[in-house]
Amino acid sequence: LQKLMGWGAPVSSFLIVTTKSYEIYKNSGKIPHEVKEAIEKFIDEHKTVAIRSSMRGEDSLDASFAGIFETHLNVTRGNWIEALKRIY
Repeated sequence: LQKLMGWGAPVSSFLIVTTKSYEIYKNSGKIPHEVKEAIEKFIDEHKTVAIRSSMRGEDSLDASFAGIFETHLNVTRGNWIEALKRIY
């Protein structure tokens, strides 16, 4: 996405939840407070969002696997935690 933005291509707004946040969730069962705040602020700005799984290196010159694991559309402030936990 950064390369596309650098080239001036239109890119939708996005927010990345890091692997570190996932590890914290996996070990404690809790989504870090800072992550909750950032996601809720992002949703407040955009009203509905898509939450999708991702992994490093899912796209290459020969293949693209973006979002093949799980994608949730029209996610709101009322259902984002459930959607995030399903992709975790």
